[in-house]
Amino acid sequence: MTNFIGYGNEVPAPPIRRKTKPNMSKAEKQQFYSQKIQKDGTKIEDIPSEFRTIEVYVLALGNVKNLAEKRHVVKLMIQDAKEYREAGIEEKAVVLESLKGLVFGKVTMQENSENRK
Repeated sequence: MTNFIGYGNEVPAPPIRRKTKPNMSKAEKQQFYSQKIQKDGTKIEDIPSEFRTIEVYVLALGNVKNLAEKRHVVKLMIQDAKEYREAGIEEKAVVLESLKGLVFGKVTMQENSENRK
């Protein structure tokens, strides 16, 4: 038996690990992604768009401390709102845009307090 690279005692590849269980319902996947953002600090762009709900956005905004990161999350939120509007889901688009208004109001207040220091 030879010991050249690629010959002889080969080690089998490790099994592929899935991030979610294959038979999870949509509600279970939604909860999975909410927990992932809350506990693991997963970034919002790593969450599939169909699971980016208001709750997930609020959790993501709560996890970021940097104003630039908050703006990034809001930019993704507005992008999702546009997609909802194009798909004819006006209610979800309006809710996301309202959340944007709340966040930008808070961001403006934070910027003002930081400038006073």
